[in-house]
Amino acid sequence: MNNMEHTVLFEWNSVDSALNIPILPRDGIKKICIYDFDNTLFKSPAPNPHLYSAELYSSLLSPHVFSNGGWWSEPRYLELLIDEWTKGSVDDSAFWNKDIVDSAKRSWNERQDGTLNILMTGRKEMLFSPIFEKLLKYTVFGDELMFHAAFLKRAGYSTTMKYKTDCLSSVIDYYKEVDDIVIYDDRIQQLEGFDIFFQDYKKESGRQFKHTLSAVTPVITYLPPRLEIATVAEIFKEHNKDVHSKLKGLEMVHGPICSLGFHMDILTLESDHNANRFMLDCNETHKIRELVEQISKDTSREYPFTLPIIVPLGSTLTSAPSQIQASVTPVPSTDDFKKLAADAMKILPNRLTKWSIHETFFLKSSKLAFSVTSPQRPGIHILFTSDYSDADMLNVEELIKSRGIHTDLNHSLPEFKATAIPRYYYVAEAKFDAK
Repeated sequence: MNNMEHTVLFEWNSVDSALNIPILPRDGIKKICIYDFDNTLFKSPAPNPHLYSAELYSSLLSPHVFSNGGWWSEPRYLELLIDEWTKGSVDDSAFWNKDIVDSAKRSWNERQDGTLNILMTGRKEMLFSPIFEKLLKYTVFGDELMFHAAFLKRAGYSTTMKYKTDCLSSVIDYYKEVDDIVIYDDRIQQLEGFDIFFQDYKKESGRQFKHTLSAVTPVITYLPPRLEIATVAEIFKEHNKDVHSKLKGLEMVHGPICSLGFHMDILTLESDHNANRFMLDCNETHKIRELVEQISKDTSREYPFTLPIIVPLGSTLTSAPSQIQASVTPVPSTDDFKKLAADAMKILPNRLTKWSIHETFFLKSSKLAFSVTSPQRPGIHILFTSDYSDADMLNVEELIKSRGIHTDLNHSLPEFKATAIPRYYYVAEAKFDAK
């Protein structure tokens, strides 16, 4: 077989170990399956919204605030979660979307029937190729995850959509016998863009083929809070150094990958040190995820699961049973702030506490919550399994007022550990003229 029959794969491939030249000749390729990576195949980490003020959360996602180009341009976040996965202490389903991984494996197994299997992601080639080289060496759910090529975004593309449609156009032009294309992606906006692209391509080229756009429900995994904050603190330090270096014409920490429009402010990361909320790391989160999935099966209903967070029972509970009202944890003031320690790893003390689940609450919002207690923390706390609102907390309080709360531990429910967390924000000191 002349490998040069598949030059388009060499042209766009970004990961050497992922390049597997098809056995079939060029005209033998009849179907192309394309898989997005973030929150489609892999449950990629996003900034944890419970850790930050709204302004800081938005800034972390922006490509134009920090000199590293923002959350999705920073390899360390993804590397940290991959390291958590490769420890092997938690089932692969905590990190990978099994349904989509199984689909990708089926596509690969159909390669001799003319199917081309491609991984295509908007992650920047210059920054993330080494990570994918590492990632694709591991087995997922017991087997290798194989592709004919892995396409990562090349330099010079302002948007992921422009890059992906250029890839698609090149591949479809090359494999002229293709009559079926399937794309798996978690972003509806991307899928809508693909649909417009395919309609225009067919009209302009005169070719007819089937295209299927499969929307994947995204499932996000969060990093252990202590690791995430430590990394964010390092980003702050590097950003401030880059501001000084750019003004002096010196080499920057992030060099050519710096966002061209990052804020020329000195940013200070600060926190509300009165932590009264608690979060679970990957291992402990998986226990709660399995519990929610089991309850969903038992009740034949789907309950949302994003990130378990523990909060004290609200102080608005005024007519609760006396044994509960006496133990309600007061909500601390959020007016007293302090600067963070210089050492990033000391920013979030590893204050692990042990918790026990007592009772399940089925909320009006179709969410789940649990009452939990800890010998290290006074009062009843509530474990929410997804983002919660004031209405959800009031719903819990109503349930407790109407029936009390069970104080006998149900030993069939898991015990777990959680870390106390403050909320972080930043102060910008605009000392320099960005012009």
